[in-house]
Amino acid sequence: MKMDMLVKCLSVDNFKGLIDEARVYNRALNSDEIKRLYNMGR
Repeated sequence: MKMDMLVKCLSVDNFKGLIDEARVYNRALNSDEIKRLYNMGR
């Protein structure tokens, strides 16, 4: 994803809230990895 597209996606016009933690990965995560990360945040 190009940086300008990322900035557009995260602009205040499209997102009404706060980002507590952000992560960038060099690959798509599978569903088990996403669940594990979600549950770590609980």
